[in-house]
Amino acid sequence: MPVGPGNKRRKSKLWLFLIWAIFPAVVISGTFQYDVPDIVEAIFLTLVWLPAGIICEKLGFGAFSMVGASTIPNWIFFTAIVATSYLYGLLLVFLVWFVIRFGKRLWRKPE
Repeated sequence: MPVGPGNKRRKSKLWLFLIWAIFPAVVISGTFQYDVPDIVEAIFLTLVWLPAGIICEKLGFGAFSMVGASTIPNWIFFTAIVATSYLYGLLLVFLVWFVIRFGKRLWRKPE
């Protein structure tokens, strides 16, 4: 399909979402290196650490244990944590985009 003045192609916003999702993932993954309040740590452990451990265990990388020693190698576990954080960041970016778009439509004056 030729692109010219009379034939405009719609640009995909998917790349924009994929790039913006990096920032929440970096924030979520970076909080494990600093001292954070206990409630924040509990939320991050529940939302990120536990699913990453379950994913690694289901993929056969080792046995995941919350209480004792885990046999999952650290680099694989950290990679799963970052991937899980990225998926949460992507979901967050889509939700923010949807709320902004819905708000614009809601408050737009009828013409």
